[in-house]
Amino acid sequence: MQDLTSLLIKKDIDYWLPVDQYIGGIEHAILHLLYSRFFTKALRDLNYFNLDEPFSGLFTQGMVTHVTYKNKNGAWIEPKDVENLDGVLKDNNGIEVSLGKIEKMSKSKKNVVDPNDIIDTYGADTARWFMLSDSPPERDLQWTNTGITASSKFINKLYELVDRFENYQSVGSQNKEAIEQLKKIVNEVTENIESFQFNKSVAKIYEFVNVLNSCLISNKLSKEDFEWSLRKLSLILQPFVPHISEEIWFKIGNTTLCIDETWPIENVKRKDKLKIAIQINGKTKEVIDIDDLLKKNEVIEMVMKNEKIKKNLQGKKVSREIYVPGKIVNLVTS
Repeated sequence: MQDLTSLLIKKDIDYWLPVDQYIGGIEHAILHLLYSRFFTKALRDLNYFNLDEPFSGLFTQGMVTHVTYKNKNGAWIEPKDVENLDGVLKDNNGIEVSLGKIEKMSKSKKNVVDPNDIIDTYGADTARWFMLSDSPPERDLQWTNTGITASSKFINKLYELVDRFENYQSVGSQNKEAIEQLKKIVNEVTENIESFQFNKSVAKIYEFVNVLNSCLISNKLSKEDFEWSLRKLSLILQPFVPHISEEIWFKIGNTTLCIDETWPIENVKRKDKLKIAIQINGKTKEVIDIDDLLKKNEVIEMVMKNEKIKKNLQGKKVSREIYVPGKIVNLVTS
């Protein structure tokens, strides 16, 4: 048997291992992760290399689920073969169908949705947008026609923005406040992507589009700011809906590909002070100024030193501290 020493290249081991991030479903994590950790520790104990774990980070995503259907003959029925006829579910042979539990998609129970059907009807971007927006990636995603339809409407809304830009005649001047708000959203999208909170990134992109539309409705955006906004929008859309991202990029006059661009990192002007409300059991007792860079523990410490708050807390025990950054602190007492 060949000695493993001759097969293991130290410089490659030092460069590639440990892998920065392992991503997999729970079933894969049980097997793939178990095997890789076992062999890593075995090779370590045999002194082939000095490595304790094969991966620095582990992220386990949820399953895609769907309701199940069975006909009166006990056969599983695919969702596409179920029709609602005057409130009665029937399969394509006219046999009555009963609605079952919501379970992970599986071939055996036929509760699967063919991605090709979705792509043919709505496009790949719609399918991607729905899956990323519906729930945190570590949780199960329930596939619904309603969710797909809502995602499709948003993609169409993006197309409408591009059409509006091509014919945009603005009397508005530079809107510094709105641009600062959009810059902040761009950075928040980045932060959420890096923490695997893709649904929060999607929510922030919705917010970006809403801010932009609000400026357009009130005609408080110059043509230059509109173009800047669409440029940033196409960039932050790229990981989620690459096709519409490239379409926006092309429509605003670029001849390169959006995917080849550098990811945006915006310099946001920070406010020196923020006013936040201090509540006790949901009732506002004080409003204080804080530095907008303070962390939760620093804000709570500052609140607890406030004389008015100390007076209102006499004889009470704080059981929970709720902090909504830049807005409120709510002290729950028991």
